Amino acid sequence: MAVSLLVLASSAAALAQTAPPPPVMAPAISPHARELSQQLLDVSGADPRNASVSDATLAEAWAAIQRANPGVKPELRPTSDQATREEMKSFADRLYAGEVDIYARHFTEAQLTDLIAFYKSPTGQTFVRESASLGQERNLLSRRLASEILSRIVANFCGKAACPSPTPPAAPPPAAH
Repeated sequence: MAVSLLVLASSAAALAQTAPPPPVMAPAISPHARELSQQLLDVSGADPRNASVSDATLAEAWAAIQRANPGVKPELRPTSDQATREEMKSFADRLYAGEVDIYARHFTEAQLTDLIAFYKSPTGQTFVRESASLGQERNLLSRRLASEILSRIVANFCGKAACPSPTPPAAPPPAAH
């Protein structure tokens, strides 16, 4: 740990001695582009302020409070949940404002208008309704494919380099009668 802190301190000192790069000026965002970005986040179902705080997030926050405050009384859990909901609302508000700016910088006003029209269309609304299911299916597919990839990597590697023959599995212990 001391070595890590020493490396971190020396890196910070070295960074402090170098001049920061000049700030990159982001293009000005028009109020209309910001308004269109807000509409797009709303109609596409991507407004992060609409998400509710999950039980998992509340439990994670409570666990962090317990680690930071050993001996905290269980009857304070509702206070933890309230504090978590307040902080998550603030986080969602800041995230939303940042996402509005991101969309406004990456898309022209005409493109934002086209995207809004798509999401307002029957096909766009179907896409919004199916997005959660599509995401779950993509995650399942990704996990399934990921579980197959390691054996393929090993086989690919062994096709390119000499690999020792696999060790035969150990014989199972005799069954007790």
